[in-house]
Amino acid sequence: MMQLASIGFLAGILIFHTLADLPSKEWGWLLLLLIPLAVGFKTLRPFFFIIIGLLYSLLIANDKIAEKISPDLETRDLLVTGMVAALPNITPERTRFLFQVVELSELSGTETNLSTESLTGHPPRQIQLSWYAGAPALVVGQQWQLVVRLKRPHGFSNPGGFDYESWLYQQDIHATGYVKNNSQTQAHNILLGVDDSFHTKLNQLRSRLSEEINSQLPENPMAGMIAALVVGDRQDIDNEQWRVLTGTGTNHLMAISGLHIGLVAGLVFLLISQVWRRLPNAALYLSAPKAAASGAVLAALGYAALAGFALPTQRALVMVSVAMLAIWLQRPMIPSQILAIALFAVLLYDPSAVINGSFWLSFGAVAIIFYTMTGRLAPSNWWWKWGRIQWMIGIGLAPILLFWFQQVPLVSPVANLIAVPLVSFITIPLSLVGGGLLMLWPDLAHWALVAAALTLETLWPLLEGLSQLDQLLWMAPQPPGWTLLPAGIGLLWLMAPRGIPARWAGGFWMLPLVFFSSPSLEQGMARFTLLDVGQGLAAVVQTANHVLIYDSGPRFSEQFDAGSAVIVPFLRHRGIALVDRIILSHNDIDHTGGFEAINRQVPVRTVTQSSNMPLVRPDAEFCTAGTEWNWDGVVFKVIHPSTDYQDERDNNMSCVVQIITQTDKLLLTGDMERPVEARLVKYFSHSDDNLRADILVVPHHGSRSSSSEQFVRAVTPKYALFSVGYRNHFGLPKGDVVERYQRAGATVLNTDTTGAITFVLGAGELVPPALYRVEGQRFWSKINH
Repeated sequence: MMQLASIGFLAGILIFHTLADLPSKEWGWLLLLLIPLAVGFKTLRPFFFIIIGLLYSLLIANDKIAEKISPDLETRDLLVTGMVAALPNITPERTRFLFQVVELSELSGTETNLSTESLTGHPPRQIQLSWYAGAPALVVGQQWQLVVRLKRPHGFSNPGGFDYESWLYQQDIHATGYVKNNSQTQAHNILLGVDDSFHTKLNQLRSRLSEEINSQLPENPMAGMIAALVVGDRQDIDNEQWRVLTGTGTNHLMAISGLHIGLVAGLVFLLISQVWRRLPNAALYLSAPKAAASGAVLAALGYAALAGFALPTQRALVMVSVAMLAIWLQRPMIPSQILAIALFAVLLYDPSAVINGSFWLSFGAVAIIFYTMTGRLAPSNWWWKWGRIQWMIGIGLAPILLFWFQQVPLVSPVANLIAVPLVSFITIPLSLVGGGLLMLWPDLAHWALVAAALTLETLWPLLEGLSQLDQLLWMAPQPPGWTLLPAGIGLLWLMAPRGIPARWAGGFWMLPLVFFSSPSLEQGMARFTLLDVGQGLAAVVQTANHVLIYDSGPRFSEQFDAGSAVIVPFLRHRGIALVDRIILSHNDIDHTGGFEAINRQVPVRTVTQSSNMPLVRPDAEFCTAGTEWNWDGVVFKVIHPSTDYQDERDNNMSCVVQIITQTDKLLLTGDMERPVEARLVKYFSHSDDNLRADILVVPHHGSRSSSSEQFVRAVTPKYALFSVGYRNHFGLPKGDVVERYQRAGATVLNTDTTGAITFVLGAGELVPPALYRVEGQRFWSKINH
């Protein structure tokens, strides 16, 4: 019954995390009634545990949400006192760090007469800050007073994209922001001291070990991976290395989790049990299994501490502890009982784990191993068993990977067949030995770390080669959640023991997931999506058989851009494997920043760009008015700039495009300003055509330099779309510009509040758009907007 109770508890937590609104915590009092009922009525226990899981999640969520900051504080200077709580992430552009808040006040007054006013309510416990120019060398445990600007948790909201807001919610981060470090505030950014708690000393040790590993392996490309394996510090693993690891399904090796914690615990268990049996009289005080179990838990705890008790390590630690507790209590348990108790314990500790794909991959992998490798008659050959495990995990995790990431590396079983034993039994032990000796015997530590890096250098060419096999990367649109249920049934049937009749029939249950595809478009129709890329612009237009990307969004740093973070995941989510044309409207980084990532990761047939920017690809074409093409009954017209037009302002060289179906018209304007607007209005006033559009992507994000009265009247859009960043420092869109469109009868939509906006054109009457943030609303983001 424990198994059913855990499944019921999980189901209740899952149901709760689909809610758009957070119910009152007063409902939690029902737990006092339900828990005795669950104990007393065994037959109804799974049902009661569904409700218990829902109500328990409600109590935890209310506690998490209670410490949000007030919306009216988002534009103000705040004085915060607290402590650097985790290893800072350092890039050339900024230092990002987790800050544990002690006190938060509002900073007000003049440059020479500053005062603080205490804020009422609960201050956020943890905030994530970025310190840009002039950031000092931050160290875990430092206590600071800082002048900051904060905002409520907010991230991009797009189909297929990373849900940053849910990640912040799970991590208990209640606000994000940056340190103000200018001439007016610099005197208030003060280092107050250094905390000396155990937590601080532990993280300082992790920081020193990470630095020492990098100093022992100078210029070694594998140094970042060794640091990741020893202390969980992954910031020095570069983007190309992550691409190879992800493309081969071996990225899990760089996250200290169940495999790593279980390996260390298992090795320590075997070592202690062998030594204990050889110690005279040791068994009189404690049996060898109990001594080994105790040592295994301590080893797992130590490794989890080195990893900073990250969420995956916490889950692994719980699973190891449950298994070792069964040995200590001398209570034989079947694998499903161990898994059920571990599942219940993990969810009790952190119900929000269910909104993270790694939770499902971790428990899914263990469940598959238990199901396919226990109680089976099989050859005793070790390699046969190991190969079978990798094959079963590869098949069994495919639905989870497809649902969460829209891709399944088919080379994963081959890559893991070699990489997992090499990394587990050679690289990790050498890395841990090297890390452990750094402070005691640096010379010996150096050679251990060099040997660990050498194992990865030996493995790397194989992984690179496998990652190049693009045809073995299965990419598909995200299947609906209901397809996972028949897929799970099919997997249980397919992987059942020999003797179960017609195991091949399990494959039929997989068909809804395998053959799911996005709704197709008919001839003459187009699907237009204005993506949420922050302060920038990126849009995707699909016809029945073609795809256009208009602008590629901003690049925020060398490591982060809208192409890799938003556009490519969106294409995967929609099952788009080929882009027919990219138009880069003009030479601004908030419109072109994601191009390189898209061009690198997705085949692009044609690139059209503004003539006032360097060629982004040797075969790129310049955008010229008069260019026209027809895709599947949908007409695309470039209406600016003409060949004789030149302007020193990049904005006015924007490539302006009309997209026309039989019933609807869309106008994409880039950042064109009033001189171009006037030119277009004049041209179309003497033309048989006109500027009218049902949907307008408003020029220059709603700046006053654009959207003149004359232009707005000429277009008279039904929908005026503003692509803007949340709380952007330009203050866009400007209020008077928004009012101008509203007076013209337009429905105004902003991407920072709606998320991605999707219209279907050419289907007859233009229906209201799908607003991704609104339709996918969850209580943690509902609170924040």
